[in-house]
Amino acid sequence: MNPDHLVIGTNKDNTQDMLTAKRESRWANGGRHKEKGRDQRQTLTNKQITEIKESELSSYQLATVYPVSAVQIRRIRSGSRCSGVA
Repeated sequence: MNPDHLVIGTNKDNTQDMLTAKRESRWANGGRHKEKGRDQRQTLTNKQITEIKESELSSYQLATVYPVSAVQIRRIRSGSRCSGVA
């Protein structure tokens, strides 16, 4: 870490800097991402959840196929999300 690269500011300042510099994560905002100009929460179908659970692809590979993060893929596989589905 280089202290010369640090700038004092608020969380709002930091967020604005991230957006201005286009460093926003695809999966920022709690699982939301911008698609066709809309900010929307992504929902998987029961079929997609089953496909995720049965797939031999890594969670990172599946995150490029489905509109959720690799973390969400791992949660689905472990059963800590989508309980009672598929």
